[in-house]
Amino acid sequence: MKCIAKLVVMMLLVSTYVVTCHASFLNVGWGTRPIGMGGVFTALSDDANAPVWNPAGIAQVEGREGTFMYAMPYSSLGIDLQSYNYFGYVQKMQKIGSVAFGWTNLSHQIYKEDQYIFSYARYLGGVERKMAFGANIKWMQVTYDNSVLVQTDDPVFSGGNTKSSISIDVGFLMKLKKLALGLVIKDVNGPDMGLSISEPIPMEIRAGAVVEGIKTTGGITIIPGVEFSSRGKDQTFHIGGEIWLANKNIALRGGGNNQEIALGASYFWPLNDRFKLGIDYSYVSPFNLQNTGGTHRVSTTAKF
Repeated sequence: MKCIAKLVVMMLLVSTYVVTCHASFLNVGWGTRPIGMGGVFTALSDDANAPVWNPAGIAQVEGREGTFMYAMPYSSLGIDLQSYNYFGYVQKMQKIGSVAFGWTNLSHQIYKEDQYIFSYARYLGGVERKMAFGANIKWMQVTYDNSVLVQTDDPVFSGGNTKSSISIDVGFLMKLKKLALGLVIKDVNGPDMGLSISEPIPMEIRAGAVVEGIKTTGGITIIPGVEFSSRGKDQTFHIGGEIWLANKNIALRGGGNNQEIALGASYFWPLNDRFKLGIDYSYVSPFNLQNTGGTHRVSTTAKF
């Protein structure tokens, strides 16, 4: 069964990235905390994962925050085909709003995708801070190793084995008492990432809601939520949440959708009044692939 699962995964990856011969730039799961919540993060987006989930969320980050994530999908199959990396940094700029930088990387045996994300956000409507708007400008690049794929005279690569483009995301957040609503529209300009033919990336829309700060006895805070995502012909409903313990230094998470189920956890060390160092972990198990071992993600985060 493990050999069959390995073959299926290899066929899926190769058919997606070789036969179509264009970069997908899908949200494969950037950020350990959001993925541990089952992808319910558009309406929350209150940390350094916000640039890749909802740029409006960086307005909520006080001070400065950075995070780095690493993941290798289906590692138990022994297929070293691809890995995921994400880095995000957010800084509040006092009166002018907040800025952020993000980098995503999907490294494959035959190609790699990189996104360099520059974000800006600010609150709207004065001191009430109930609405925020944000935007991303992204430089996207895909590089193929055509020596592995085909002969070097393949017409697909006649114009080179690298393609880059610029894309734009816009995001919104709204606070209604304990309810937070979020909306993000990604790749609104449909950037073309095809080598020899036009291959525009379809626009993605995500909308979600979370109930913030349900507090129980013992200092426990519960944050449940739902989210809907649409990209091309794919529509997905997500449900998930997190529970914070020990003065919000420990978190437990869970969630999922019709394709996978996820679990996650965090632990933060408050080193002083302003500096916190944390580690996040999440595990995702797909429904449509058996005996893969799932995907493990690990992040380190610094708040200062």
